[in-house]
Amino acid sequence: MLLHLGTSVACSDGALGELADLVIHPDTRRVTHLVVAPHHRRDQARLVPFELVTPAAASKEIHLDSTTAQAHALPEAQQYAYIRIDEGPLPADDPGAVGIADVVNVPMDDYGNTFGAAPISYDDHISVIYDRIPRGEVEERHASQVVGSDGERIGRLDGLVVDEQGTIKQLVLERGHLWGRRRVTIPADAVAHFDMDGVTLAISKSQVSKILPLN
Repeated sequence: MLLHLGTSVACSDGALGELADLVIHPDTRRVTHLVVAPHHRRDQARLVPFELVTPAAASKEIHLDSTTAQAHALPEAQQYAYIRIDEGPLPADDPGAVGIADVVNVPMDDYGNTFGAAPISYDDHISVIYDRIPRGEVEERHASQVVGSDGERIGRLDGLVVDEQGTIKQLVLERGHLWGRRRVTIPADAVAHFDMDGVTLAISKSQVSKILPLN
């Protein structure tokens, strides 16, 4: 089963959205959840258990064993937090974990203008948008970086090939630039570990070149 990031996701009674991210248990190397969001509405993303995915032969869509109403009742993936710079969005005793996070704005020093105006007080908080995922798991998105054991960049994640239990069999990478992009696959055995928003291989870039041509 190919889980291509950006693929349309459909329920039994209609479209739900598109595959935005993948949530992986790094120890078992299984996809546990899909992050599915309406096109250009990431704020409405839902955390969909992989168990709801149903194999669909000769289909370009990902199909769920669920109605759209049931899917919309699933937990929201995206969260917002206004926190101190030295704090995380979730308390230490929270059963969940922070997935991919993006800082919306950061505080800036304002020492007044050139005419001697009094400085504005410093705000030590930041605004963060993040995905809330199960503790101990990691999240990958389209274009998450894949690097070799030597730290050299191999490509960008474009999707995963999994079996019916969600066990990862292959990585699908996107390589090249705007006018020369192409997709290549790497066996899951070549992965050292799945990181948050990235994958590290157990082999170097030069070794990867023996598996597939690197332009």
